[in-house]
Amino acid sequence: MLFGQKYKSEQDDKRTGLEIHTSYLMGLPQKEIDLNNSTYHNNLAHGLESRICFNTWFIKSTYVISGSIGYKYLVQTGEGVNIKYSANSNRLVLGIAVRYSIRSSSYLSLGATIENNMDFEDFRSQTNDLFRYTIEGNFQGKLTGKLFYKLGYSAAIYPINQVYTIFNPQHQLNMGLAFKIY
Repeated sequence: MLFGQKYKSEQDDKRTGLEIHTSYLMGLPQKEIDLNNSTYHNNLAHGLESRICFNTWFIKSTYVISGSIGYKYLVQTGEGVNIKYSANSNRLVLGIAVRYSIRSSSYLSLGATIENNMDFEDFRSQTNDLFRYTIEGNFQGKLTGKLFYKLGYSAAIYPINQVYTIFNPQHQLNMGLAFKIY
């Protein structure tokens, strides 16, 4: 017998499945970034994130574990002394979360993600900061049958050196849609 199997019901089947999430991202600017003896000011970063999520039930049908894989694209602009800059950031994102069902039409989730900290062409195996670790919280509410809206917040916990947060802000908000395939 698997853990929690005795609690399985028809309601659990509704929380087991595959979803596609697409979100608009906003990276919150830092007040000032001191880097290489210069001061920079970031503007609000904008971008998109898409993920495929697999969900499965556990513990009395109230909690769901969600694993995800996705892609994040951010555009960051800012200015320093006699310089304006812009950059594009491409990230592969892997995540795991625990989702709590408030009622059948809304969920709260808390999770963690790992993403590449540098663009793929800049990967170096000699460094210990290839990956960025993030915690995130989300709320999902039902719009129609299989379509949900989502609102979320994420914060990088390591590494948070300014050399990385200048192009991928430490604090990010997201809002988007989730479609339940099955």
